[in-house]
Formats: sequence, C-alpha cells, structure tokens
Amino acid sequence: MKIGELAKETSENISTIRFWTKEGLLKVKEFSSGGYQLYGQETIKKIKEIRKQKKDKHLTIAELKHLFS
Repeated sequence: MKIGELAKETSENISTIRFWTKEGLLKVKEFSSGGYQLYGQETIKKIKEIRKQKKDKHLTIAELKHLFS
C-alpha cells in the first residue's frame, strides 16, 4: 500500500511515517514503477505497536529502534 493509504489506515501523519521509515523503524516492502514506497499490511500492526510504546513508556526514537531491532 502507498504511504497515503497507510496513513489513512493507521490515522498517522504521512510525515511521521516518512520519519519512522527514514529512522529504520518501518521497512519499505517494495517500490512502484513510479518510484513510490509501498508498505505491506504488517506495517499497520508495527505502527500501532510503535504508537503504543511511545504513549505508554514515552520512548525516544533511539529506544524504539533498540526495542524493534
């Protein structure tokens, strides 16, 4: 799914998804012929997990990277 679809599905900002991808928290599954990043369905669950960890434990990006690596 494209980033816009992922944002809509998870109620997360596109800029946040881009940032988390850049930081290595989210993985791009493949690229479209037009060069768009495409994400798999499993990314929805990962975003929900990241959001929960950030909310419950107030983890930093570095701590999240360590947790999900």
